[in-house]
Amino acid sequence: MMRSLVPGVVAVVVWGTLRAMAAGPLLALQAPVDDLKMMYIAGLKKGAAPLRTDYMNSNMYVLGGGNRHTLNLELDDGVIVVDTKAEPWRDAQFEKIQLATDLPITILVNTNPGGALTNTAFTDATTIIAHENTRARLAKQDGFAGDNARFLPNRMVTDRLSIPLRTIGVDGTNRVDLYHFGRAHSDGDIIPVFPSLAVAYFGELLPEQGLPIVDVTNGGSLLEFPDTLARAAEALKDAGIDCIVPARAPLPFKTASRWFSDRMLAEYVLFLRAVVEHGRSSAAAGRSLDEAVAALPGALGEPFAAYNLDRAKESMEILYRELR
Repeated sequence: MMRSLVPGVVAVVVWGTLRAMAAGPLLALQAPVDDLKMMYIAGLKKGAAPLRTDYMNSNMYVLGGGNRHTLNLELDDGVIVVDTKAEPWRDAQFEKIQLATDLPITILVNTNPGGALTNTAFTDATTIIAHENTRARLAKQDGFAGDNARFLPNRMVTDRLSIPLRTIGVDGTNRVDLYHFGRAHSDGDIIPVFPSLAVAYFGELLPEQGLPIVDVTNGGSLLEFPDTLARAAEALKDAGIDCIVPARAPLPFKTASRWFSDRMLAEYVLFLRAVVEHGRSSAAAGRSLDEAVAALPGALGEPFAAYNLDRAKESMEILYRELR
């Protein structure tokens, strides 16, 4: 991946034919053209980490970096954006999308309350989709008071919602299916699935190979997390999903088209079950929180030796509170 030669300079490597990009210093390399166009963007803005754009196919791309990866799909008449980034990446997210397309951003999907952090940056959005619990929690935040109430979700999901999309796809699949399977990261997590592209965005439900962030203040539950994820895996096993987009796992060197698989999802469920079982047995045995944290790597064993346990203390604290 190319790096900026000086701060503030954007370096772009382009495969295939892209739309005309916004003005700015560019460095392009030639490569064979195929049906998968890819673009890497690296640049610094106001001290924020670089945001990288990776095309998964001709009209869907992941915007990596910031507080979480986000997903974009170009439609015939606009762009659908799955989750918005927190400050200081608010403007950078909008600008990076505009580098790839001149279409307006008309649809937002907030997969949880934290996924709506900067809805206000997308003033052309007329449809904002979220679970009803997420909408209720956002409505209490000062950032959505007064005139900003128009950036609250206006299309709600309970268990499942399908919305047609004006874009090229096999008949009946040019749509987004949105699912809710229960409490996990929050009490309003939804999973958008794009059948025509065989892509599902799991976001914070599958953040990386490591302990998840549980948004307790917004109804999240680590105790229920594995069961919720297992229901999702079971319900979507016949959906023909080839790629699961996570929240924070490192972007592949090239294409993200087969990033996370259903096999990795099944393994993650087993990992979470092992974590919860360790917390449950530790609490039952009267072990202190520190003892439970120290024993976690050994309890998980070799199958999960590569998993990130940096949130071990936070996770055990959440489990001990829930178990009480």
